[in-house]
Amino acid sequence: MSRKSENTPKSREPRGPTTSVTRNSYLKWTQLGFPEIHFSWVIENFSIWIASVKRRKVKIAYSPEFPAGPSATKWRMVFRIDDRQTSLFLDPVECPENMQVQFYFKVYGNCRVLVTGGFTLKFTPDADEFQGCKNLYNVYRLVEEAKIRGNELTISCEVVIEEILRKNVQSNSADIQKFHVANAKLHADMGKLLQMDNFGDVELVVGNRTFTAYKGILAARSSVFADMFEGQGNRFQIDDMEPSMFEEVLRYIYTDQVSDLGVLKFPLFAAAHRFNIGTLKQLCQDAILAGLSADTVVEALKTGANCEAHEMKHKTLAFICNESIEMPEVRGWDELQQSLPGLASEALYIF
Repeated sequence: MSRKSENTPKSREPRGPTTSVTRNSYLKWTQLGFPEIHFSWVIENFSIWIASVKRRKVKIAYSPEFPAGPSATKWRMVFRIDDRQTSLFLDPVECPENMQVQFYFKVYGNCRVLVTGGFTLKFTPDADEFQGCKNLYNVYRLVEEAKIRGNELTISCEVVIEEILRKNVQSNSADIQKFHVANAKLHADMGKLLQMDNFGDVELVVGNRTFTAYKGILAARSSVFADMFEGQGNRFQIDDMEPSMFEEVLRYIYTDQVSDLGVLKFPLFAAAHRFNIGTLKQLCQDAILAGLSADTVVEALKTGANCEAHEMKHKTLAFICNESIEMPEVRGWDELQQSLPGLASEALYIF
């Protein structure tokens, strides 16, 4: 599938001097079987390059196609200037119909990240508009930032393709159904460990509750528990955590599930960070970013800062910028200014 647009120039490559290069274009597969494509578009002599784009009748430039080499899909990034704002889109050059992808991008100059973003995009045969991030960054600020940092700008992206796996699942529905039943039974059986206290080999005291647990299981799921159990002893105190939250951590360790992600995503992310459970952190982060709003951006920024979650912080800042959120009016703003004044300033002056 290749999308056509009235705004698309006939030539795929930008006119004018060639000042862009490609780095780190590669294709891999995620643990879930999704094709995951990484690509970096490095624009050298950025001020000259962007001046050539601005002189065009249609102010659009395309990245080289990626990934390099044979691939079932081919993509390119589209850089567009609208008045004083720049936009960044993902364009399918070759891909099946009805393709759904996760598109993540980062724009930076000399290692300083200027803006990040992430979107779920759906491409259909009749799509006639670019899809991605409109009003990415002010064009004049972008030029000034690039000049400060060697006059070079890098736009890196990650494209995770979901539709291929869906088609494979549909073609093997019987096998998938058998796996689902077996997996559900495993979750249920492992969940019984939360109520069983006569076979465990370690006691964990959290507040006014004592949890009987299983060293091997906890150590396999968390490097923090593995280090904790290296020494002698079968009884350990865990401070500064609510018993109900620790129970949720155990639930995830045993079953890969949580009782209510919508309600618990923020405190559970902090707990996952404390015990270094990467998959739980990713689960909570995905839920946090999917539910970003004016009511939650402050909590997302604080959680990202306190837990050193740089991706969450950058994507939340991108959301604030893209949605033009008036930060002094959002919930928790005064507290953020008092506790993390530097982060508050960054959020306030991101536009």
